[in-house]
Amino acid sequence: MFTTKLSKILISAIACLLLGSLSGLLTIDSVTTWYPSINKPSWNPPSWIFGPVWTTLYIMMGVSFAIIWHSNHPNRKRAMAFFVLQFSLNLIWTPLFFGLNLIGWSFIEIILLFSTISVTIMKFFHINKTSAWLLVPYLLWVGFATVLTGTIWYLNTSGNQSEQYQTPVTPTSMEQETNVTNNSVLTWKEVMALAKNGNRKPNRRVEKTDDEWKKLLTEDQYYVMRKKGTERPFSTEMCSRFEPGIYACAGCSTPLFDSATKYQSGTGWPSFALPLKENVVSYILDNSFGMTRVETVCSTCDAHLGHVFPDGPEPSGLRFCINAASLKKTEL
Repeated sequence: MFTTKLSKILISAIACLLLGSLSGLLTIDSVTTWYPSINKPSWNPPSWIFGPVWTTLYIMMGVSFAIIWHSNHPNRKRAMAFFVLQFSLNLIWTPLFFGLNLIGWSFIEIILLFSTISVTIMKFFHINKTSAWLLVPYLLWVGFATVLTGTIWYLNTSGNQSEQYQTPVTPTSMEQETNVTNNSVLTWKEVMALAKNGNRKPNRRVEKTDDEWKKLLTEDQYYVMRKKGTERPFSTEMCSRFEPGIYACAGCSTPLFDSATKYQSGTGWPSFALPLKENVVSYILDNSFGMTRVETVCSTCDAHLGHVFPDGPEPSGLRFCINAASLKKTEL
């Protein structure tokens, strides 16, 4: 009898771990590229914590299920069915959020998941109290994840972003100490206005065919600049280099950013507080994947640079999160 129960515990725990890990592995690229680039609350947990937490929870879930599986209670099959339902919703959430980047739908789905876990715990409690208590940490973690998902969804909608960051900032010595030629420091409100109403006209235009760009750019540059790709975070030393100089577009050589406005954001991509001039970067509302972000492109050649976010340092309050593949460094 004990051997049979132990076998069920091992089978259930391993199955939960394998299925949960598989769901995460399918979306690992988005975890390391898309997720770090979106707006998150200050209390967002560090990435390293998710692995140990979910490993522990999956093991506890497997043990809990095995206890019910091994019991002879007449309602065990119904309780097990609710467990399978909530576990299926658990597996669906990861590709929905990290794979498809559908934050709003992920929020709705995780609310349903939380409710189903609650019902499962109640079903388990009537059969075996230990099995029910084993699921309580899981319920608490999903409750926290529900609040976090809802907050991320809120922070990444254009209407809420513009309301949160409309406080004007005043020019400081940054303008005087750098080559930035803006008459006033750019603000998030102005970025949103440009993205919605039209950008400033560049001094010149560079237009090439797709084949011409392929010949001019490296494979990585072409993927990022012409196909709107995203390089892996921390994949370039440009993030940690702050020598004086100008960062120009890798495609058309238009000067875009001054190194004096470059700062360490910890996101894994080169980050700047301001563009070099008002008309060198254009802003495009990016409504893909059920959320709103602001894409940045080179005004001269329309090359994809990255995105801009309203969580940067003063005085601008902006973070230009730029792919290193889109830039080339020139000396002052």
